[in-house]
Amino acid sequence: MGEVTSRKSSGIRGFQPIMGQSVSMGYDAKGGARNRSSLYAAAGLEWPNDYIPEDEIPRYNDYPFCVDVSNNRLLASLDRSAFVRRAVVGVGSQDARGSDAPGVYTKKQLAYFDGHCGLCMSIDGRPLQQPSLSFEKGVVPVFGFCRRDVEVMLRVFVPAVYEAKASAVFLLAEVRNQSDSSHALGIELDYEESGQSKWPNLATDVTLIVEGNTDNHGSCQMSIDAGQIIQIGCICRFGVGVLPPPPVVTLEEMDCALAKVLESVGSQGVLEVPEEPWAGEELTRAAELARQSVLQLANGEVIGSFWGSNVNPKPDVWMRDFSYTAIGLVDTNPQLAYRCAKYLCAASAPGEPWGTTEEGQAGELSYRHSLGNACMGAVVLSMIYRRYGYDLVDQPDSVIVDYLHQLARCMIVDRPDRGSLYATRFISDGLSRGDFHTGSNMLAWRAADALIEDFRALFDNSTIETLSSIRSQLVETIETLCVGSFGQGEQFVEGAYADGTLVPIHDAEESDLALASVYGFTKRDDRRIINHMYWAHSTGNPYYARISRGIDFWDFDGSNGVSYPGHLCLLKRTRNREDLRQAFAAIRRTTDLDGSFWWWPFKHDETDANRVKRGLGKCGWCGGEFVSLILHDILGIQTDAKTSSVSFAPYLPWRKASLTGFAFLDGTVDFVVDDKKLSLVNNTGRDIHARLQLCMPANSMLEDVKINGSSRRMEAQLVRLFDSSSVVLKEIVGPRKRIDMTIAIS
Repeated sequence: MGEVTSRKSSGIRGFQPIMGQSVSMGYDAKGGARNRSSLYAAAGLEWPNDYIPEDEIPRYNDYPFCVDVSNNRLLASLDRSAFVRRAVVGVGSQDARGSDAPGVYTKKQLAYFDGHCGLCMSIDGRPLQQPSLSFEKGVVPVFGFCRRDVEVMLRVFVPAVYEAKASAVFLLAEVRNQSDSSHALGIELDYEESGQSKWPNLATDVTLIVEGNTDNHGSCQMSIDAGQIIQIGCICRFGVGVLPPPPVVTLEEMDCALAKVLESVGSQGVLEVPEEPWAGEELTRAAELARQSVLQLANGEVIGSFWGSNVNPKPDVWMRDFSYTAIGLVDTNPQLAYRCAKYLCAASAPGEPWGTTEEGQAGELSYRHSLGNACMGAVVLSMIYRRYGYDLVDQPDSVIVDYLHQLARCMIVDRPDRGSLYATRFISDGLSRGDFHTGSNMLAWRAADALIEDFRALFDNSTIETLSSIRSQLVETIETLCVGSFGQGEQFVEGAYADGTLVPIHDAEESDLALASVYGFTKRDDRRIINHMYWAHSTGNPYYARISRGIDFWDFDGSNGVSYPGHLCLLKRTRNREDLRQAFAAIRRTTDLDGSFWWWPFKHDETDANRVKRGLGKCGWCGGEFVSLILHDILGIQTDAKTSSVSFAPYLPWRKASLTGFAFLDGTVDFVVDDKKLSLVNNTGRDIHARLQLCMPANSMLEDVKINGSSRRMEAQLVRLFDSSSVVLKEIVGPRKRIDMTIAIS
């Protein structure tokens, strides 16, 4: 069971009441949604005792509710009562590039825990009621229990650093007696392995740390007086092989570890939306979903990802899932994003031919097999460098340099004829439609742009000139060959044939058109993208699920079908602010209580739009995509570390919003929009070249525009954004300075 220790707490953390606090994410003590309209509100929260592992029925699972915690070395899933139900540690990876399978995928080697592990507490011999759930700073889950005016706040997290041979889940509780009398507090460890997993078991031990006297059997009884606060700690260790004796950890040290985790809110900063708090919280939760999906070895080497953050025993995940997760990490965790990019460079584009495809045809280079996968390493690296600067790392790793040279050679050798595009067999595991897949060729354009602009020093002038010609040719051909008029008007299409025939579908797992503006191929209000997304969410698209209002992937069974990336395309279906409001409402209705997106929220043949399911696993792909779309398309933030420039051009369904702590240069930048006012605060030590763009209300006339109270009307530009005219001004903002742009209209 593990050692039981007793330590006196200094009470570093002040107690904050849980019951009745106003939050929009999480559930209340009765299992209902707390101030939100999620379809997961009150159903399917319990973890079934007879839950059948995915090894037995890998495609038909409707998962129980879980909350996940991770330091990317250890990933653990908790049930609604804060018990660890599953945990996983990576022990290695297998090169799967020569396998006979569609697409390119990651293959991890795992050690696994399945069972339950945690704390049972009672007051006067009676168990605590079912808990509520909220999140501190959007990062740490907080379970709130109560009985007879004794309240418990239980925070669960994985510390960033613990010990070399094991990782651990920390449970840190504060118990407050708010009654006017004493009560008996009972504490007991509850630990059991199910033995259901077919994977090697993680070695596990549990340590209880409490105030006062304890025995050595994992339990204790104590009295808690009126007004008294008691701290309790529990450490669940997981490791490979025989665990060494547990290190002595005090409550004060647990508290310090918690503080470090709470300080680790991603470099995207904190979004606050007074009119819709859920939206701000969801940005943080989506960033956590993407981050927690990634698994590293003890030495920090990335070995791939899961479908999402929930622990599952499936070692195989398509490289495309991993790629979109990595794109989201660019804005939230640059060091982890860089390690992911290195893994993409190493594992997505092998130099040796594949075996046979599922149709039994001759194998092809991975570049031709999945063009998008092959280009993603360069794309993610370029995003990181432009966001943070080239000094993020000392110099590119040899694995990265070799990959970039190989990519350039492939792009030049396979250069399409004029009027044609690169051919590719698969998007990921899904077939690319038509002879030429539009989104994959947009990624090829972005990769060529990265090679030219970001990695020019690696190539001779002749190579750069050829890549520049390819880059221009791709733009011209994509905008000619992959655009047609049907349904909602002129639009990009998912694919095209060499004879000019267009592919009239939108596959739910085609996300490159949605991210075309993030890549820089289109503007965010490009009508051809907007028209495509309107059409994709209509009965004109044969993959549109009319009842569940999702987009299908047409998988081979009825249990699965509607795939969540199709839901996120609603954020690109934007002609006006009302479209955005509807998009956020639709996404919120199918987002779980911890802010997670699940891969398959509806069956293929679902007849009830209220019957949402937790299908296949959480969706790290959508976590990364959501972060990118919110920051770049909705908030309109663009950065270039090389020129120290920032653009802030929000187009929001809300009147007010703020993003504080957005990492840039040697510090952070704060952004605020308040109706007719934009503000930017430079918290760095360098000048920032700021471009501010503020949308005017419809049918209004500009009277004046001011910067920090001084009129700049003659310097202002007027441009169009979606359905609005907007005012643009440029200004240099000095270190530790603030700039306010206001407009007067009539």
